[in-house]
Amino acid sequence: MDEEYSDILEENYYDQSLPLIGKHIVSQKEGAHLGDIVDVHIDAIARRISAIVFTKNALGMGDRYYINVDDIESLGEDVVIVRERNCAVKLTESGSVPGKSIDDFKGIRVTTLLGKNLGIIDDIQIRPSNLRIGEFIFDDDKRLVVDASEITMGEDVVLVPEDYTSKVVIKIEQEEGFFGRLKSKERELVNTITDRSREVGRWVSRNVYH
Repeated sequence: MDEEYSDILEENYYDQSLPLIGKHIVSQKEGAHLGDIVDVHIDAIARRISAIVFTKNALGMGDRYYINVDDIESLGEDVVIVRERNCAVKLTESGSVPGKSIDDFKGIRVTTLLGKNLGIIDDIQIRPSNLRIGEFIFDDDKRLVVDASEITMGEDVVLVPEDYTSKVVIKIEQEEGFFGRLKSKERELVNTITDRSREVGRWVSRNVYH
């Protein structure tokens, strides 16, 4: 494989969107495995993670804890790194988790500003680079990569720009091994280039033609 091309794919890893449920949580300060993620909460206004919920039991049973977004150091392909063990808050002591659970968004319809329905949310994936919403997985095995700054997370409907109609694609199951990861990175690189091109177009429109 061309080394330069491989480096580009690696650099764009943090522009990919990742599922978080089931990932291990490790504290940076102690190097300790705190537990596994069982829920993710989202700030609908900021359109980014507000907290992650985890249990110490691998089966997702027992006491639940949450970690605020400010204490998340990085979202990795396999592990989420948080600041330290003491940043975890036991749910029975805190009352409630900030934000809204991803489960609360399941079943909500995604619609364009022209009124076209694109799909019904089955899962939401997050971009590691900014902890914002990066992709919707629909209940019909289709997916939609989004720019969080362009969407509205409503109580009953998620609104997206009209040109998102062409961005809905069939979900491709993750392939195992090196070549599977490479193909996944290549797909996300294409999505990243598309997003950047649209951003440049908007900048030119605002600053050159006005």
